[in-house]
Amino acid sequence: MIQRQITEITKHGAAAGEAGRPGRADWTIDQGWENYTPDEHAVWKTLFERQTKLLPGRACKEFVQGMRDLPIGADQIPDFRRLSDVLMKHTGWQVVAVPGLVPDEVFFGARGALVVVDPAAMERLEEFKLGSHPESFQLERDGPRIFVNLPDQESIGVIDQKTGAVTKWKIPGHANAHALALDEAGHRLFAASLQPGRLTVVDTQSGRVVVTLPCILGVDDLWFDQTRKADLRSRCRRHRCIPAG
Repeated sequence: MIQRQITEITKHGAAAGEAGRPGRADWTIDQGWENYTPDEHAVWKTLFERQTKLLPGRACKEFVQGMRDLPIGADQIPDFRRLSDVLMKHTGWQVVAVPGLVPDEVFFGARGALVVVDPAAMERLEEFKLGSHPESFQLERDGPRIFVNLPDQESIGVIDQKTGAVTKWKIPGHANAHALALDEAGHRLFAASLQPGRLTVVDTQSGRVVVTLPCILGVDDLWFDQTRKADLRSRCRRHRCIPAG
């Protein structure tokens, strides 16, 4: 009975294969706001009011003010056209509808850049083209550089915020490295690969790989402890975070 119910679930977007592919190359579709039913607006109202009650004490004042400035309310599902008009004016971004899951190359390739945003004014200040989706990134405190993991290119991207120049350090086998930590004073970057578990240490002055070491599988974040001069890794398993030194 359960198996029959699972097989009867309607799939959308990329999950439906070619049948789910929309006509547009970017996989966007019309929202069809006019077709929402009163019941659907009522569900939105319940969810909106429930989530709004959680904001006090959790969300910063800029976020709360931003919500007030946007055409979003409890009475009806937001119209993406009206919402995008406001967002585009202030940030250069917009909201679009898609049929469901979209392919990775569409989702990540839609931007393939690192964007600097003024959170107070909600304005986009700069955009650094990277050529593929960025993962974790680290900023120098005493320098102009930003280091970015680019697993699709097996590289670490290096952005110079002063000149806008982007260089890439090619690191073979860097295809599934997501987490990144920086020891700025020691001129070292630490990049962790998901599987097989591997910690790659890179010299930030030359871009040269200093050493590659085995580590736990599935590292999803990485820190450098300046006091202990040691890296700390975490892996999520059954909602528990397991540190490893």
